Amino acid sequence: MRGLREIDDEPLPRIADEYPDDDPGDWLLVHRRVGRNEAPLTKIAEFESLLSGGAFHHVDTVMLKFCYVDVRTEQQANELFRAYGEFVERTRNKYPAVRIVHCTIPLRRLPSGPYAFVRRMLGHRHPEIDANWAREQFNRRLREHYRDEPIFDLARLESTMPHGDVPLRQGRVPSLLPQYTDDGGHLNARGRQVIGRAFLHFMRSLSCA
Repeated sequence: MRGLREIDDEPLPRIADEYPDDDPGDWLLVHRRVGRNEAPLTKIAEFESLLSGGAFHHVDTVMLKFCYVDVRTEQQANELFRAYGEFVERTRNKYPAVRIVHCTIPLRRLPSGPYAFVRRMLGHRHPEIDANWAREQFNRRLREHYRDEPIFDLARLESTMPHGDVPLRQGRVPSLLPQYTDDGGHLNARGRQVIGRAFLHFMRSLSCA
């Protein structure tokens, strides 16, 4: 969202954390945090509570995004994907006029440098490698299960260079590009610019669908 707000050379939607009482105009993006990090089921529960409470009573499209800290193991990935699928079905049954779009779970940068090299030589696998693999398991299932529906593929954008560069080789652990982060998990200015513009393009594509 910060990257989207930093775009200053293209028309942007109106961004709010509540549905406004006044005329929202033709393009409104309501964005707010839900639930707690490392407890993704609370995010699903609060999101559903907001929907049933009428907080988004006039929106035509909704998307629920998780954080990288929500998934660290394959078991967590499987449990969350099952819970997410159930949430999607409940929402579609209850609000058939609302379109659900999906978002992959973001990744973290993998450790690098001399210390990481020595760890690998000693056979010590960094836990963040397994965590990124778990996130990718969720993302692969999301891409496959909802392949005919709009997906904002945040993980793929974070792990591949823009402008047609070759994506990661099959079998390699996907990770947030070092160029896009200063702390290993959050986007820096360059990363925010790339992801922000990609999300703007994604939202425009929804209006044409």
